[in-house]
Amino acid sequence: MIFTKVGAFFGVVAGRERVFGKIRTNCVLRYKSNKRFQFVGISLYLHFGIRLFIHIVFAMYNYVQKILELPDAPNQIEALITAFNEEKRRRLEFYEWITEDVKAEFINGEIVIHSPVKKRHWYVSDLLSRLLSYYASLKKLGRVGTEKVMISLTRNDYEPDICFFSAEKSDQFTEEQVLFPAPDFVVEILSKKTAATDRGIKKTDYAAHGVREYWIVDPTKQRIEQYILPTGSDEYFPAKIHQWGEEIESVAIPGFKIPVQAIFEEAANVAALKDLMKE
Repeated sequence: MIFTKVGAFFGVVAGRERVFGKIRTNCVLRYKSNKRFQFVGISLYLHFGIRLFIHIVFAMYNYVQKILELPDAPNQIEALITAFNEEKRRRLEFYEWITEDVKAEFINGEIVIHSPVKKRHWYVSDLLSRLLSYYASLKKLGRVGTEKVMISLTRNDYEPDICFFSAEKSDQFTEEQVLFPAPDFVVEILSKKTAATDRGIKKTDYAAHGVREYWIVDPTKQRIEQYILPTGSDEYFPAKIHQWGEEIESVAIPGFKIPVQAIFEEAANVAALKDLMKE
């Protein structure tokens, strides 16, 4: 019963956050498009931000009160603590079990093992990581990791397809380190099996931990969903969709701008690489 109530509570909070988040985003965009609306935009931003905070506080208070009113409240709380302690134990076992030969993640208490990827997946990964790695090295911006870099967040552990750490972060890493903090930039390459996770818990988790930019690459439709995290926020702006024939410019990796087709086609990739070399 406790887990049902916990899920319901966070569902309500998340729903309110989505509603007010959209209004908040509209205010910011309205302000950026016309400075005459500066006062209105900031006022609405603060108004809805305060309302959201009050809603969360009262929702949490009401939830705690409902639990405390139950005759078996101590048992409910103990069950929750026991469940999280058990999850911590499984997570430690996951760290002991995982090897360099297995691609797996720990998500909400469960071990998710990934099957071998299809050609179009690793082809896209190779083309994009080639451009990112070269550019990051050329400009001394940081380090790019692929496939087997374990990102350890508050509750979950992910192995994104591609990630980028700024020099400020990567300079602190040790040679024997196996668990890494939230990157500045993450790429997940879409498949039918991972789509719900990539657009769901991962997107939410990455934003909550300050991943400034998140790309979801669809190798079938040959397009990129670009999610950008506003300063001081824990929720991404709605995705910008970039199609074949367009260009995409990174926010987290200054100056990195490429044609979309450069991550789907060899010839376009080589041309983009030559352009990056000229910079």
